[in-house]
Amino acid sequence: MRGLVLVTRGRIEAAERAFGQAIALEPNNDNAHYCHARACFQQGRMEDAARLFRRAAELSPDDIYAPLTLVGVERGLGRAREALAAARLTLERAERKLAAHPEDPHAAYAVAVALAVLGDRQGAARWVERALALAPDDHTTQYNVACVYSILGEVDRALDLLERTMPGASAHRRAWMARDADFDPLRSQP
Repeated sequence: MRGLVLVTRGRIEAAERAFGQAIALEPNNDNAHYCHARACFQQGRMEDAARLFRRAAELSPDDIYAPLTLVGVERGLGRAREALAAARLTLERAERKLAAHPEDPHAAYAVAVALAVLGDRQGAARWVERALALAPDDHTTQYNVACVYSILGEVDRALDLLERTMPGASAHRRAWMARDADFDPLRSQP
């Protein structure tokens, strides 16, 4: 937690020390790896982010967020094979989570992202609809649905959704979006 607080205050070197201490004290703590990975991502240290997200996913076999985020990081690094493997892992975990909690919009958009990356446009579209039906006003759901639209090349739909959700977004969300490879197809749009 100290690392996260320090990152939000812009004290990156101190945050790095805090994450290092947390992982040294508890090397199998998935949350320490996940939070450190997010900090690396925000700094543009994608190789480190990929390594840490991968480790967080290994340490927490039920977690959908580490492999889901890893999909985008691997895509941004141009590693298609690794991105597909992360998408398959995300899909497997999200489907398992939905079997136990069918009302979970986060698992629904995780399925949509995974299917979009795996090339199942129709499946991704169905899960996008479900995620939005489950949480029509949730900013995280809207953001991730916009990711799906962008991945699928549905630029106008992605931009329309982002125009609704981003005005109230935190500085953290805006910084994340600036590095999110899912939005690369939108970057040339005014």
